[in-house]
Amino acid sequence: MKQSEKLFEALSARAAKLGRRLNKREWFESVDAFFASQKRRGGTAIHPDAEAIYLAYPRHVGRELALRAISNAIDRAGGDSDSIMEATGAYCAAVKTWPKAYRFKKDFNSDTTFDQVPHPSSWYNAGRHLDDRANWPVYGKRSPIAAPVAGEPSNWREYLLDQMPDCVYIKTYTEWSAIDLDLQQYIMQKMKSWKPGT
Repeated sequence: MKQSEKLFEALSARAAKLGRRLNKREWFESVDAFFASQKRRGGTAIHPDAEAIYLAYPRHVGRELALRAISNAIDRAGGDSDSIMEATGAYCAAVKTWPKAYRFKKDFNSDTTFDQVPHPSSWYNAGRHLDDRANWPVYGKRSPIAAPVAGEPSNWREYLLDQMPDCVYIKTYTEWSAIDLDLQQYIMQKMKSWKPGT
C-alpha cells in the first residue's frame, strides 16, 4: 500500500470516528500525526538547529513536518543553518510590520479567521527563505495580492458613508491603513468618478 493510500485511510478513519467531515484544523492535525508516526527509511535526520529556527518562525503549526522541512533546507544550503536562521528572522520582522487586518483574514462564510503566514513546512519546502525580501513587508507572498495605495484620500469615510452606508469598514476601521489593500484600491478607483453630495 502506498503512503498516500495509508494517509487517506488514516484521514477516513478519523472522520468515521467523529461521524463527520474533518475541519481544516483537524485535517492538519491528522496529517501531522500520520507523518510523525511513520518510520521513514533513509529520511532526513532532524538538524540540531532546526528547533531554534522553528521557534523563530512567526507561525507554529505542524511542528514535526516543519522540523523536517527546515532540516532539508539546511541540507540544501550545504549545512549552513545560520543563513536559514537569518532569513527566518528577517521574515519574522517583516511579518510584524503587516497590518493585523491583512495578516488575519476573516472568512466571510463563517466566523473563523485565517493566518496569512504560510505553514513553516510549506515555506521552507518551497524555498521561500530565498525569495526577494523586498516583497515580504508589503505582500508576504510570492505573487502580490495588491500593490500598496499611495497616500490616504482625505474623504474616504465620506465616500463610504455616501455610497456604502452599510459597509462594515465604516464601523470597524477608523484608520485607512487598517483596510485591506484590495479594498483600498477599489475605493480609490470608485472615488475617481465620485462627486461629494451627488
